[in-house]
Amino acid sequence: MSIEEKGGSGIDRRAIVKGAAWSVPVVAAAVAAPAMAASPTTGGGGGPNYGSAKWDAQVIPFCANNYDLSVLQGLLTGVDLTVAKLPIVGGGVLQLITAAQLESAVEGALQSVLGFTPGATRGFTIKAAEGTILAGTIFKLTNPGGILNLNVPALSPLAGAGVANVATVNTDGFVSIAINPDLPQGNTVNVDLFHALVDIKVLETWKLQLTTPPNDNPTSTDQWDWGSVSAVAGATVDLGTQLGSALTTSITGLLGTLVSTIVALTGLTAGQAVSGIVNQLVGKKLDVQICGGTTGGVN
Repeated sequence: MSIEEKGGSGIDRRAIVKGAAWSVPVVAAAVAAPAMAASPTTGGGGGPNYGSAKWDAQVIPFCANNYDLSVLQGLLTGVDLTVAKLPIVGGGVLQLITAAQLESAVEGALQSVLGFTPGATRGFTIKAAEGTILAGTIFKLTNPGGILNLNVPALSPLAGAGVANVATVNTDGFVSIAINPDLPQGNTVNVDLFHALVDIKVLETWKLQLTTPPNDNPTSTDQWDWGSVSAVAGATVDLGTQLGSALTTSITGLLGTLVSTIVALTGLTAGQAVSGIVNQLVGKKLDVQICGGTTGGVN
C-alpha cells in the first residue's frame, strides 16, 4: 500500500484555549457534472459494471484554516461602533470605525495573537482522474475515532438533489456516498465535512474510501483510493478577553485624525473611546480548530 502524507498547519497548539468544544454543523456534496443521470449496469456486489474500462477514482483530502468567517461576522453583528452613549458636547453621534474595519481588526488580531485564519475547510474531493466514474460507485465515509451522530431526515435533500447521493446511513457509524449521475473524466465531487450534519465535540480523524467496486483500473499510476483528514484540537476564543489589547491598538490606529475630534467632542482619549467597542466583545466566543494534516493511499 502506498501512503503519502501532507504536512499540518504549523500553528502552535499552545496558543489555544484548552478543553473547549467544537461542533461541525452539515455533510454537503456538490458535483461538477452533467445534469442528466445515466443508469449504471449492475456488476458484482451491487455496484456498476466497468468491464475492462480504464478508470481511476482519486480521493483528495483537504484541511485548511481554523474558523468559519460567517460565524465571526455573526458575532460582530450589532456591536455599537459609535460613542453615542457617551457625553458628546452638543449632542449627536460619532461613529469611530465601520463594521468592515472592525471585522478586519478582529481577523488580524486572531492571526497575529493566536495564529488562527478564516475560511476553514475540512473534507474530500472525489475526482475522475481517468475515465468516467459510473453512477452507483460508492465511497464510504467513516470516523475511526467515534460514531457519526447523524440527523438522517436532514440528509434527504442531498439524496434528491441529483448530485452526489448520500445513499446509506449505517447505525455502526458510517455514510455511504454513491456517485449519481456519472462523473466524467476531470470532474469532481466535494464532500464538505466542515458544514456536515455531524455533531461531535472534536473533529479528530475522518476517512473517505472507494468501496464499491473495491478497486479501480487505471492505465498507469493509481491515484489515492482513500484519504483521511485529521484535526488535532478544538478551542474557543473570547474575542474581547483574549484579543483586547491587540484590538485596542489596531482600532486606535484606524482612527487617525479622528483622535482630535474625539477629544474635542467627548473629552475622552482615543483609548477610552475604543474601549467602549472592545468591551462589547467580551463574552463573544468563536470556535476554532487546528488541522492535523492529511494522508491517503491506494486500496
